[in-house]
Amino acid sequence: MAGWPLYLVFYLYGPARGYLRDTAGQTGQNDYLFFATVTILLIAFLFYSIADRHKVFAEMTTKRFFVLLFLVNFSLLFARPVASNDLFSYIYQSRVWAVFSANPYFTAYHHFAFTDPLYPLLTNSWDLWPTPYGPLFFFLTGPLAWLGTHSYLFSLILFKLFFAAVNFLNAWLLYKIFADMRTVYLYAFNPLIIFEFAINAHNESLVIFFLLLALYFLKKNRGLMPWLAAAACVVLSGLVKYIAFILLPALFILVARFLSGKRKKAVWTLSFVALTCLLIFLAFLPFWQGPDTFWRLIDQIKGLYTNLNVRSPAIMLSAATFYLLGRGDYTAAGEIAGRMMFFAGYLFMLAATVFRPRPDRIIPSFLKFSYFSLALFYLTFFAVFFPWYLTVPICFAIIYGTSRAQEKHITFSHLLTIYGIILYIIVR
Repeated sequence: MAGWPLYLVFYLYGPARGYLRDTAGQTGQNDYLFFATVTILLIAFLFYSIADRHKVFAEMTTKRFFVLLFLVNFSLLFARPVASNDLFSYIYQSRVWAVFSANPYFTAYHHFAFTDPLYPLLTNSWDLWPTPYGPLFFFLTGPLAWLGTHSYLFSLILFKLFFAAVNFLNAWLLYKIFADMRTVYLYAFNPLIIFEFAINAHNESLVIFFLLLALYFLKKNRGLMPWLAAAACVVLSGLVKYIAFILLPALFILVARFLSGKRKKAVWTLSFVALTCLLIFLAFLPFWQGPDTFWRLIDQIKGLYTNLNVRSPAIMLSAATFYLLGRGDYTAAGEIAGRMMFFAGYLFMLAATVFRPRPDRIIPSFLKFSYFSLALFYLTFFAVFFPWYLTVPICFAIIYGTSRAQEKHITFSHLLTIYGIILYIIVR
């Protein structure tokens, strides 16, 4: 915790770019600045680890802890994104729908190059593509884009305020669910979490928020309505970024196996399917232009990252192996191998959920499945891989490790954090 003022150094990033005449894009390409960024984050991680070892969080009252967390998140409100231009993409993709009344799944932002006065300030290399995000993302950010219609700076502040608030709520939810200050500390003061959510303002914070809400409903209550609320939260998370949908089958199976009696199982099955279909239908309804809506989305996600070289670790290791074996198509072979690893592991975990003994409680089993399946997905599946993707498995590694009192999972979250920080040297 003592290291949190380090993050204020990022306010100097913009002036430093000006001094070094680094005018490349919205975040720059100066080697010295990127190495300085990585160094600061590694120093912050050192403070973070020392504070955990000495249990500094245990010496603070809950109120003081959250006041400090509030200061950390919102003191960085006016710091520009440092190592990612996604925030600008969020703003202009939201403007496509909220300001220009166009469909972001069919219309790329570059179509408004001559009609949007903010275009020169917001545009980046992604503006040639329609959005890859789920429709709920636009329901949440559309009003922000509309409020900032005429102001670039106001739009930046609104979006950063929104994501900082979501990150703060994530920490509060962790406290309400687990009542364990170490869990909250390890998440909230993780340097990669702070960097990606309070400074770079990534929407993974929303994915985590809805998944934590699902855990909240599973933890606090038993019965059809809380279980349906948890399922709805998983769907809502998937309607921000589609990754969360891989958790739905496990939740359905766990609740179905927990219930006794055919009638209860039938009611759960019908309710689960109806709720899931209804939420997805309502979410896509304002953007629906026939089946082509989905095909366009799939095609543009596949093509969006064609020219990027950093992939999930398992894909990169597999590609390196195929390269050493002399295969000419080693990259494609590596992607196939990585995804086969995911599907094999995922189906194994799903089968274990079906055939293991009937669960006494749903949340431990669902938490375990979420942790391992999300970690497996992120580490094996992506044809492009960015450091902020790791925030989701880091969060679940922390939750699982502290809830089971198993330090090896905390160590795994530390390794993911270090990997994410160092990865910036490669992806810059």
